[in-house]
Amino acid sequence: MRFKLTLFLVLLTMAVYFFFSNAQLYIKQDTLVSLSFYWNNFLPGLFTYEFAHIGLKHLFGNLVLLVLVGLICEQKLPVKDYLAIYFGSGAAGAIMFSYLNPGIALVGASACIAGLMVPAIIISPRRMVMGLILVALFSVVLMMPLLGWFSESLHMNAIKQVQQIEQEHENITAEKQFLFTQLIQLNKTEEQAKKQLEEGMITPEEYVMIKENISKQKNTTLTKVLEKQQEEKEVLQEKNKTLEIEKNLEQGISREKQMVTSVLVHAVGSMFGGIYLLVFKRDLLYETVSKWRVGERLARYL
Repeated sequence: MRFKLTLFLVLLTMAVYFFFSNAQLYIKQDTLVSLSFYWNNFLPGLFTYEFAHIGLKHLFGNLVLLVLVGLICEQKLPVKDYLAIYFGSGAAGAIMFSYLNPGIALVGASACIAGLMVPAIIISPRRMVMGLILVALFSVVLMMPLLGWFSESLHMNAIKQVQQIEQEHENITAEKQFLFTQLIQLNKTEEQAKKQLEEGMITPEEYVMIKENISKQKNTTLTKVLEKQQEEKEVLQEKNKTLEIEKNLEQGISREKQMVTSVLVHAVGSMFGGIYLLVFKRDLLYETVSKWRVGERLARYL
């Protein structure tokens, strides 16, 4: 199957993201930190950080670029060279970034993709330029606004659900309180009947009938209380689940708004890709560069 390596990396990155996000839109903050790269998490962070992303915009923004550069690179690069550039660029970019910014955690596949951009530009400069323009237009005009709207809509819906559940919980609490009030009143009625029996105001037979009737009402009321307690338990579970979703969306949206792209990471990743071609793939450089207008002179130095 052609282009299977790029497809594999795209699917793997998505699978890792949604696995660690527990099928939610955003990875929890503590989980994201554990997957990120920084000096105290050198391993396995050097590998895992490339598959972790801040949010959907970050994830799909990188994946669209990966599809573009990956499909071009797979036309000329063998699997081992493709993977060497991909993961080597990611490692080089992360190490340099963390060396200069030791207190900042790094996530995302940007450095890996930047490394593949160099061979992609050399292999097919026109397709890369046109592809980058189309990707930029697609991302800015359509994908990013849609993803932002989608996340914000889910967040607002989660807030409304929490409010509805809280109102439902208040109603159940009020119904429970009413039932408890009924039980108290039934106990008072039973005490009054006992007092009336002692004072001779009612016969023992009447007292027995009253007591049996009160006992039936108590049993019915207690059954309703148990039902309300079960309803309350289920509502609280639903509330906690919805609150978790709402918190996940709020934190994720906030992280995306604060996300900063590092030019350094991209630059180092691109440098690694270029150096790799110079050292290990001079034949590819000669083959492609020699086809350019200025390529005949430039190819002599390769």
